[in-house]
Amino acid sequence: MSRDDLMRNENVRDGAAMAREVVVRMRGIRKQFAHAPAAGVLARLLRGRSASPVHHASRGHVVLDGIDLDVHRGEMLALVGRNGCGKSTLLRILCGIMRPTEGVVETKGRLAPLLALGAGFHPDFSGRENARLNASLIGLTDAEINAKLPSILEFAGIGDAIDDPVSTYSSGMFARLAFAVAVASDPDVLIADEILAVGDAAFARKCYARIEELRARGTTILLVTHNAGIVLELCDRAVLLEQGRILEQGAPRDVMRRYNALLFADGGAGRTPTATGVTGVTSSANDPAGASNPTPTPPASVEYYDPSLEVQDPIEYPPSGARILSVNFLNTAGNRVNRMRLGEEYVAELHATFERDAEGVIIGVQFRNTAGVTLAGFLSRDGAVGLSARRGETLSMRVPFRMLLLPGRYFVTAGIRSRLEEQSMHKLVDAIAIEVVSESANVHQGYCALATAPATIERTSTSIA
Repeated sequence: MSRDDLMRNENVRDGAAMAREVVVRMRGIRKQFAHAPAAGVLARLLRGRSASPVHHASRGHVVLDGIDLDVHRGEMLALVGRNGCGKSTLLRILCGIMRPTEGVVETKGRLAPLLALGAGFHPDFSGRENARLNASLIGLTDAEINAKLPSILEFAGIGDAIDDPVSTYSSGMFARLAFAVAVASDPDVLIADEILAVGDAAFARKCYARIEELRARGTTILLVTHNAGIVLELCDRAVLLEQGRILEQGAPRDVMRRYNALLFADGGAGRTPTATGVTGVTSSANDPAGASNPTPTPPASVEYYDPSLEVQDPIEYPPSGARILSVNFLNTAGNRVNRMRLGEEYVAELHATFERDAEGVIIGVQFRNTAGVTLAGFLSRDGAVGLSARRGETLSMRVPFRMLLLPGRYFVTAGIRSRLEEQSMHKLVDAIAIEVVSESANVHQGYCALATAPATIERTSTSIA
């Protein structure tokens, strides 16, 4: 083996070691907040004049219960979960703002926390003064602060207001300044709690661009967010917390599916989302009404229908007044397909039955990539108000379309909801897997083929002296 080969192998091993390096390690993290028992006059008012004192068997509320988690260098990890599950408490313990009742936290390098708007800001100080103060709190020296302050102020972009007291700032201005200070420190670990939820679209783009720059440098990023798009598109891994414990961790798409199912179960009066036997073709096995909408028999040819693409574990949100009987894609010959050709015409067909009257009904179909990001879709709106449906009625939707997604595999989600209700009436998540193929050379980038004319190229000659 040559010296160059040895050097290349050594570089690969070094890169792999860096990728595996743990920069945040949490073991057995438990946090319990003590209850302060009511006493004196207030206690008598709450319990009644003649009531006996209440003896508490437990004087604390457990927020975190046995969290074990490793975060690696350069990783972007999202903490997700319902309100009160312990996400923010875990970040505060990680930053040293709060001490765990039990457990150990180990970190490497400089941490930059963004835990709350204006945290550490003095309301009577100006933005400029608070920028210097916060920069010193996260470990920058006076020389570093003097060198970085111009770029901090430029990134924040709040103009002359930088010399006004921060008590006059809006929440968006707080977010701009706090984020600008945190990222200017070139942290080893950036910790953010919903900080990107505030601010206008232009500032959000600046934040994402800066995050990508930090990631390229090897910065580890932990964030708490309820924005599924951020988790699916930006994060390498996600962790779902529930009642102070890790319920699931792994690929963002898998974790967000579990999280969405959890949210629906709580909002659906105790109903539990279930993995259904639906292959994305029909869910009528549990509903005799499905017999009135027979599904076309799949063709034997793998050319346009590949049985190996059938989804074995889709998530079905339990019906709440409606049920999707079938959802299919048909080619021009009327055959059901799950392999489609770029640029060809198809029809999306969905049948749904209603178990109660509903107004403002919208039926939707979404195409999502393997990361769970919605790329395209269509809705069955009737003007701006939606459709009307009556109990016992079946609605059938047919949408002709041209396949413009670029070659690759995608998942299809179908759902029904009423604009007058908060929760879905029925939803099949990732019920169908499809594959888009093309025999021609791909001259597009991304996920969608725009309808472009052939490129024109002009040549001009320039004399070189």
